[in-house]
Amino acid sequence: MTFNTILTVIEGHVNLLLHKPLGPTTIDQIKQISFAAKRATGLTRQLVAAGGRQLVQMEVLGLNGILGNLNPMLNRLVGESIVLKDSYAADLPAILAQPDIAGCGEWGEQYLVEDFIGGPEVALEGLVIAGRLHVLAIFDKPDPLDGPFFEETIYVTPSRLPDAVQVAIAECAQAAVTAFDLREGPIHAELRWNEQGAWLIELAARPIGGRCSAALKFGDGVTLEELIVRHALGMALPSLEREARPSGVMMIPVPRSGTLRAIRGQTDAARVPGIDAVQVTVALGQALVAWPEGSRYVGFIFAHGDTPQVVEAALRAAHQEIELVIESPRD
Repeated sequence: MTFNTILTVIEGHVNLLLHKPLGPTTIDQIKQISFAAKRATGLTRQLVAAGGRQLVQMEVLGLNGILGNLNPMLNRLVGESIVLKDSYAADLPAILAQPDIAGCGEWGEQYLVEDFIGGPEVALEGLVIAGRLHVLAIFDKPDPLDGPFFEETIYVTPSRLPDAVQVAIAECAQAAVTAFDLREGPIHAELRWNEQGAWLIELAARPIGGRCSAALKFGDGVTLEELIVRHALGMALPSLEREARPSGVMMIPVPRSGTLRAIRGQTDAARVPGIDAVQVTVALGQALVAWPEGSRYVGFIFAHGDTPQVVEAALRAAHQEIELVIESPRD
C-alpha cells in the first residue's frame, strides 16, 4: 500500500466521522486531522513531481485561507505559552487598487511564484518577418537585478557581452518566437545569461515600453516606431542596422513614496557631456509610489557616447545632478 493510499484511507474515515453527531471540539479536531492529511498528500505529490515522476499541474491557491487553516494546528503544537498572530501586508489593498491591477479583475489578486534565475539580464528588441526574428538591439542592464524586487534603471546598447553569448541569447529568443508562432511584428524580450546558457524571462509581441525607444535609431535616423509602421503597412524597410554610436536610456527611479513638490538640477543634468535629453514625465503635485508597490518612473535620461561604458557613466552622472523634492504623507 502506497503512502498516498494510506492518506486516502485516513481522509475517508475522517469524512465518515464528520457525518456523525459529535461535539464542536471533537469536530474541530477531526477537521484538523483531515487538513493535515490533505497537506501530506500535497507534499507527496510535490516530491514525486520534483523527482520527475509526475507532471506539475498549476493551480490557484488562496494563501490567506491556507495560512488561516494552519493556525489551529500550529497553536496546538506551540502550546499555551506562545501566542500566534496573523500579520498580513497592510499595504496590499492599496497595491490591488492600482488601476493597472484592478482592471484585471480577479486575476489581479493572483500571483505566479517562480524560481530566481541568476546572471546578467538583457533586453532584446526585435522585428519578426515571416517568422524569422531580426534582432534590432540587445540592451545591457548594468545595475544588478538580484531582488527582492526588480526595478529597472539603465539600458545601454550595444551589449558588452561576448559575441557568442549574444548569439545564444538571440537563438533563445528565436526559439520562443517559434514556440509562440509569432509571424510578423515587433517583439520585446527579457533574458538572462548564466553558466547554464540563455534563459527567457518574458517575451511580448510589442515594442519596448515607455519612452525608451527614443534611444534607438536605424539607417539614416529612422525611429523604431517608423520601422514598425512601415513593416505593418508592407512598405519598403530601411536598414535594420542600429546606428553605429552606442546609446542608452535611464529610467529615473522613484526614491521614496510621497507627493512630488519640485525637481531640481535638470539643466545641470542636461549639460553633462554625452547627454541628449532629460525628460520628466510626472507633474508637480503628483503622488509617487516607490517600488515594489509602484510601477512608474519620474522620467527618462538619454545619452550617446563613443563606448557603452561612456554612455553608462554619462547617465549616472546626469542622474546625480537631479534632486527630487518629495513630501511624504507624514510631512
